[in-house]
Amino acid sequence: MIVIVAALYEEVSTLLRRGRFRSAKGPAGLSAYYNHHSVGHVIVDRMVIVSGAGAEKAKAAAEWAIAEHRPEAVISLGFGGACREDIDAGDLVLATEVRRLEGKPFFWDEKSLGEAVTPGHELLTAARSAAEVASIDFFMGRIISLPTVAKTAAMKLWLGKVLGAAAVDMESYYVGQAAAAAGVPFLAVRGIVDIASLELPDFVANMDTGPAVKRLRPVAGYLLRTPSEVGSLSRLGRSAFRARKSMAVFVDELSLEMTGARTSQVLVVTP
Repeated sequence: MIVIVAALYEEVSTLLRRGRFRSAKGPAGLSAYYNHHSVGHVIVDRMVIVSGAGAEKAKAAAEWAIAEHRPEAVISLGFGGACREDIDAGDLVLATEVRRLEGKPFFWDEKSLGEAVTPGHELLTAARSAAEVASIDFFMGRIISLPTVAKTAAMKLWLGKVLGAAAVDMESYYVGQAAAAAGVPFLAVRGIVDIASLELPDFVANMDTGPAVKRLRPVAGYLLRTPSEVGSLSRLGRSAFRARKSMAVFVDELSLEMTGARTSQVLVVTP
């Protein structure tokens, strides 16, 4: 089985529809979805866990999935922010390693980076092959998990130039920690929604972090207060659509690569 851990339902909604996942039992506070199908003579089992945003929720979801389902691989999947100007919205970043930063940005430097969590070599090779076969634009590099959303272009570009980040998120490092502790192969994949030069509105960092968070109300409220931002939010919505599609196509192709149908998997997704 493959387990995919994501923070938010909206990050994996396209994947869940394409794969015809159905609801599955899980502990309170997270949502679980399961898909079982055959490709030729090969059976593919996949589970998507939507944990909610942040380190603690992501790690707890991954630990539960590993203990309960003993997956062959755990994948941290979701939206990310680009830290390089050559990475576009809808592109994928496949982590060659994942680090973490904690505390206030004022104190961040190379020495603040946590010990690296690295993906399984075979899993990363399969991921690269899947992206190439699916004709998805992708980059390979360091992903850094932050304690908060990287809202400003200056912060994202600094993280790229000074700390070598290709992309940032809030959960991959902690999913990887849980996988490493259990000896389970791990992969982190981010679909880029906000490019490096994009300034995110303040409300993005203050939204509910639950797995099934509904964003329509806060977005509508923000637009009522700042109608001039409708264009930028519309672009952000289109970027999210592209990222969801890229991730869904990628996961389907990776499933075939891993099973040799083109193995059973569990995917953990954090909201």
